[in-house]
Amino acid sequence: HTLSPLPPFLTLHRILSSSSNATHIFFTGKFMIKAYQRDLSRDTALKLNVYQKTLEASLDLNQIHDAQNLLEYIRQYNPHGEKSVRFRLLQGMFYECVGDYDEAIEIYQNILKEKPLHKEALKRNIAIAKALNAPQQAIKWLNRYLTLHATDAEAHAELVDLYLDENEFLKASVACEQLLLLEPENWAYNIKYADVLCRVQRYGIARKYYAKSLNVKEDDNLRAALGMLLCFNYVTEANDSKLRQYLQMYVTQIYAKKRSPLVDSVKEVFARMS
Repeated sequence: HTLSPLPPFLTLHRILSSSSNATHIFFTGKFMIKAYQRDLSRDTALKLNVYQKTLEASLDLNQIHDAQNLLEYIRQYNPHGEKSVRFRLLQGMFYECVGDYDEAIEIYQNILKEKPLHKEALKRNIAIAKALNAPQQAIKWLNRYLTLHATDAEAHAELVDLYLDENEFLKASVACEQLLLLEPENWAYNIKYADVLCRVQRYGIARKYYAKSLNVKEDDNLRAALGMLLCFNYVTEANDSKLRQYLQMYVTQIYAKKRSPLVDSVKEVFARMS
């Protein structure tokens, strides 16, 4: 039997760099380390990148033994060894994975003393606070992070969720406003803001943001349509009856398209409301 040729090295590296699937990254990385050791040895930066990606995936998958071995390889191959910020970050993540949060926090704090703007070190402190079920501490770290990295929309969205979990609706509303300044056409963020506005009983404004979300994403936007219908119970304007009928038909069609067992119940509820 003729052996199949190995996949091209650069193709595998491209897959490793672009994939977001931890299992895919883990096994691709392990294969590259085993089958392409000679290619990796020619480029230290490339080698460290492959080992780091594989290590991060192994931590996501809780493959502690593999992670420990990969961390040691990175320490050996990194030109700056244990003093490298890159290595210390990975070491901190390893300690997080095994539940040694005190050791991880100390590592991140030391990095921030040297580099106060370091994004990953700040983010790891947020992650630890959430893992320890300390939402106020996570909020504190997130606000510090956003003071330095104000254009990170995902971090703003995370802050909104933390405020909501703590029933701090007015603060969540302000955080949402900052989020929409960054991504005003994001349909999901418009819904998030509208949901927050409903929590503080600002239904008239909430309705406008549900409508904007529906305008941006016209297909299969059930949450925006249901949100608008909810707002009709509190705020009514001229010509609302036609819009209400359209939204009811829109919602019913989505349930029918998905073959939902709730479709008959939805039709019955809307019939009673007419």
